[in-house]
Amino acid sequence: MMDSPQINQYVVEMKNIVKRFPGVLALDHVNFQLRPAEVDHLLGDPTKAHQELGWEPTVGFEELICMMVDADVERLRKHPVRSTDVGLARARV
Repeated sequence: MMDSPQINQYVVEMKNIVKRFPGVLALDHVNFQLRPAEVDHLLGDPTKAHQELGWEPTVGFEELICMMVDADVERLRKHPVRSTDVGLARARV
């Protein structure tokens, strides 16, 4: 992508965001940075891995999604999101 920003450049960068609601401090000096996406669409084809390596999948798509969600939930249980990380109250899992 010739006209895209360099990888270390931000499309959006906001610093020290503070958001208050009556009785609630929702965001307390939060920084937010958004980089451009490098890949818009991912598509895989395991044909070559099967033909050349004899590879066969051992996990179906639905099971893979469940494993990924379970891993995210477990990570959040072990390392809860702090309000200073994302500007929101602690995630409840």
